[in-house]
Amino acid sequence: MRKGLIASFFLPILESRAKKLPGLRFAILKKKQELSIGIKDEMIFQEYKVELHAHTDYDPQDRIEYSSYELIEKASRLGYQVLAITCHNVMQWSEELRTFAAERGISLIPGVEATIEGLHVLIYGLQHFRSPMTFAQLKSLRLSHPEVLTIAPHPFYPGRTCLRDKLVQHRDCFDAVEYSHFYTQHLNFNQRAMKYAAILGKPVVGTSDCHLLEQLDTTYSVVYATANDFQSIAASIRQRRVQIVTRPLSTFEMIKIFLKMLKISAPGRRSGLRTIWEGSRKYWPQAEE
Repeated sequence: MRKGLIASFFLPILESRAKKLPGLRFAILKKKQELSIGIKDEMIFQEYKVELHAHTDYDPQDRIEYSSYELIEKASRLGYQVLAITCHNVMQWSEELRTFAAERGISLIPGVEATIEGLHVLIYGLQHFRSPMTFAQLKSLRLSHPEVLTIAPHPFYPGRTCLRDKLVQHRDCFDAVEYSHFYTQHLNFNQRAMKYAAILGKPVVGTSDCHLLEQLDTTYSVVYATANDFQSIAASIRQRRVQIVTRPLSTFEMIKIFLKMLKISAPGRRSGLRTIWEGSRKYWPQAEE
């Protein structure tokens, strides 16, 4: 408690200087959250680096060029402690994979990017997944299995599989909203997601929506939890003990990722990618000045 009081006294002074020192700013914000969590709940929380949206070559929809083992190895090198593999409409999770990840300091969470009535939904904590599923079935599933966690992925990005107004219509089907890595300083479809998350009272979770290994670590979440198992991470997300760590892509990075994604993506995603491409082109001269 004494350390908390001392830190609380000095934090406002440091925070005023942090505006000139961006590297210090995140550390201070993080420390402030640690203090508020500890004082409010009187529990000890650890900080976990989390990626909850990643695909592998097991995905039946996109032509991913790396395996689950390569993804886990890369995540381990980057310091992740929690990872979910979320292929489209299939679950890639086994005891062998769980052990492989655990040996590298990672808790592997079972997950899937399900297509529900033509729209994408991230679901975690299932033992099995069978497609197709309706929103009525998802709501029933959440009632019968309250441990299941669901996140609305890239809800306001262009593309036929993005939720848009269905996020509001089916608000009871979601625990959180995703903040996706694929944006620039001038073009950010996440802004509307942030607005609606606030209106609906949902936490926001940062992910890389990883289809290319270079996307990993562009945006991720820091979750404050008692452990890095699924139940603890899910509970902390629902209780808003989560921070987003992100940065906008440069124009060059967006173009490079766009071209690679166009090559590996299913036809349905390409129309959305082209919309982002056209929307970003008007900002290129400004970005290059």
